Amino acid sequence: GGPEDHAPPQIIGVTPDSGQVNVKPKDVQFRFDEVVSDRPAGAASLDRMFLISPRNGEPRVGWHRSRISVRPERGFRDNTAYRITMLPGIADLRGNVRTDGATLVFSTGSSFPTLGIVGTVFDWAAQAVAKGAYVEAVTKRDTAIVYLSATDTSGQFDLGPLPAGEYTVRALIDQNGNRAFDRNEKWDSVSVTVTSTRPSVELDVIERDSVPPAFSDVTVAD
Repeated sequence: GGPEDHAPPQIIGVTPDSGQVNVKPKDVQFRFDEVVSDRPAGAASLDRMFLISPRNGEPRVGWHRSRISVRPERGFRDNTAYRITMLPGIADLRGNVRTDGATLVFSTGSSFPTLGIVGTVFDWAAQAVAKGAYVEAVTKRDTAIVYLSATDTSGQFDLGPLPAGEYTVRALIDQNGNRAFDRNEKWDSVSVTVTSTRPSVELDVIERDSVPPAFSDVTVAD
């Protein structure tokens, strides 16, 4: 009895709390006000519903009815600031889908870097902002660290917190959801220097020919 439930699941708590420092979590816990489905909308599995930045292997996501646990494949590093992003698409057992995501930040060290990279991704062919685009920033140094984000409904993204340095920022309309740059997918990249500000960038994704030239014929000139 009673009225039908048309409300998507709501987050009632997250552990650790966003903004905490000196935390050593085994995983991050998202708690909901009802049982959520282990089959999200628009993704093959719950693993594809979360971004852990900086990346340390693929996300490992556990379903516990009204609770979801998230951790990196190789664990949380010491003295590192993390941003955990839950993407839109979490649903309840009645098929009510969350159209917004959630983000929390915490540090396993004593402080947070104050820098980041913000920007907008445009779909050049469609002449529209690209919502839900996959974005990464890769450090230009011997040991590359990859920071992850995704665009919201207005095509905007926020990468960080991250330290000062040289980065390559790449955006991708990830059609198959594998978070890799595949042939026939739209992408763009730009070099960014982060010093004492949060630089803003624009990426115009379009399908690019990434296949090197091949011999079609060889003849001997007389």
